[in-house]
Amino acid sequence: EASTTFDTLVRQSLKWKYIPTVTPELKSITVGGAAVGLGLESSSFKHGLFHNSVMECDVLLADGCIVTCTPHNQYSDLFFAIPNSLGCFGYLLRVRLRIVACKPYVLMENVLYESHDVLVNKILNECSSV
Repeated sequence: EASTTFDTLVRQSLKWKYIPTVTPELKSITVGGAAVGLGLESSSFKHGLFHNSVMECDVLLADGCIVTCTPHNQYSDLFFAIPNSLGCFGYLLRVRLRIVACKPYVLMENVLYESHDVLVNKILNECSSV
């Protein structure tokens, strides 16, 4: 359901050791809201924006019709117009999205740098080696 909050989605998917590819920190954001808005978080560097995980969606159009949009069906133009549209093209009723397996712990490392210049040089070096 597109009206499902990320709080609910994450709690339910964690039961099976899965998580959305991009999970906004604000718990009250809905899946549909993130799809039609700009859903990004720290995992976006790897998985893109939230709407990049959407595989299919049901959209309620202004004339009352409900259509299923995918990248490869007759409504593909609508599918690609939905992200960042803020709901201008219709109301999302259902979203099918890609999720990923998750591990029980996350390794976090805090690194302190002596100056802004040292930090910027480290980032530039890391980015050039990718």
